[in-house]
Amino acid sequence: MAFIEYVYDLSPDFKSIRVMMIVSFANKQTPEKKSPAWRLGAGLVYAQAVTSVVELRDATDDINANVALWAVDGGARAKEALTRGFADVAEMAPRAFLLTQDEAKAMNNNKAHKMKTYSGFMGHEQTADTNDVLLFNGGFIHITKL
Repeated sequence: MAFIEYVYDLSPDFKSIRVMMIVSFANKQTPEKKSPAWRLGAGLVYAQAVTSVVELRDATDDINANVALWAVDGGARAKEALTRGFADVAEMAPRAFLLTQDEAKAMNNNKAHKMKTYSGFMGHEQTADTNDVLLFNGGFIHITKL
């Protein structure tokens, strides 16, 4: 059985909108001496998450000001951030699903890809510039500014 779950929210400081796609596969049959729920937890055959974080370019440390920025023009920026976020996870998903063990190991190499934290997410930095960061922590996290 395949499950595709989407989660989207605002960061606690209202500086970014985050969209996550989680894809998981479970065996249809329950193994002997296991509960049906086991298949959906520890017994998952595969699970992968990709995350898109769209940050406000002009965010401040004032939560109310950030809320106001998202709300301008009937929430146009929030709508654009969600549209970008969903498109971004759809674009990253095939790449994440096709990763080989060797590729994942290379992306987790501390010498080649330093561990960094952006927008509250930690991972091995794959690409970075001031407006576009890609992290890998077993799944892709793409951070961009709007």
